[in-house]
Amino acid sequence: MLQRLVIGAGLALAAAAAARHWRMLTLRGAWAAWVLGTLLFTGGGWGAGLVLLLFFFSASLLSRLPESDACERSRRRRSSGELKSQGVEALADDLHETTRNGWQVWANGGVAVAFALLPAVVQHLAPWLSFESYPLSRLPSLTRAFAFPGSPSVLLAPVGWAGLTAAIAEATGDTWASEIGRRYGGTPRRLRDWRPVPAGSSGGVTAIGTAAAAAGALLITSASWLFWRWGLYPLLPFNGGALYGTVPNVSANRLPDALPGTPSTGLVSSPVVIAVVAGAAWLAVWFDSWLGASYQARFWCPRCRTETEARVHRCGARTMRHSGWRWLDNNMVNFLSTLLAALLATSLTIAIFAIQR
Repeated sequence: MLQRLVIGAGLALAAAAAARHWRMLTLRGAWAAWVLGTLLFTGGGWGAGLVLLLFFFSASLLSRLPESDACERSRRRRSSGELKSQGVEALADDLHETTRNGWQVWANGGVAVAFALLPAVVQHLAPWLSFESYPLSRLPSLTRAFAFPGSPSVLLAPVGWAGLTAAIAEATGDTWASEIGRRYGGTPRRLRDWRPVPAGSSGGVTAIGTAAAAAGALLITSASWLFWRWGLYPLLPFNGGALYGTVPNVSANRLPDALPGTPSTGLVSSPVVIAVVAGAAWLAVWFDSWLGASYQARFWCPRCRTETEARVHRCGARTMRHSGWRWLDNNMVNFLSTLLAALLATSLTIAIFAIQR
């Protein structure tokens, strides 16, 4: 595990430096990406690291696509106040930021890191979960369903995989929906009341953006599933066992297709899990839009006399809360959405595992 920590730190440093050089990250964003990438690689190995890179660089490349004519017209109309005169909510943040800061990095990747490290943390801090030292008969019936006789639960591996994959898939789907939808989706509608809003506004949805969200979530989930199949999500030794659970006669670096005593193939080995995890991520993207439209904080700039999502407007003036919950900014919406995706995916994973058992 120490070796993977060192390798992850080096690779994450190189990736963060490159992203900073290409102006994809602020300085604090680069430091955050280095820490996040190191932890993710330590817990999830090459598989998790490659999935994170796929998300980050696809999102950064999409943010550099040329603006469509409709998007440029919307930008000019927002600046002139024409949209507001037509009853369309006009936010002053018409310049879309393409450089991610530290808060944005953690909001999109923090949940994935937590699930990547979850199996090691569970086995390290909760030794009573080890079935070798804790009598199987004393476990709740639901927990016994996930246990293999004489071994710790192998459910930790699928749960960790599903959680980190769904979190990154949701972040990818949300970013793809925003970047593609605001350029080529036409005028978006706010999910709460179906009113037209400017392109790029939180809570706005378009048909093209919705399809892009599904495509992004499916891409990440499919890639992560292939990485699992190729053995890129490791089962490293940890305190005499395996990071994701000790299973007799199991390969040192991946779960087998058929685990001892299982009536069917391994949980993550089935392509069905791609639809389950990608579907959970896509539903969480809808939750992101609903939460952004209904409860995300919006502020009023007294100097420019316009609405914004920033606590400090681009003119430098401090804003006053206009609507929504003050603590619920865009970063918090993203964090909660990735958390929901991970929880949905892991819950469905557990349900599938119970059915297989």
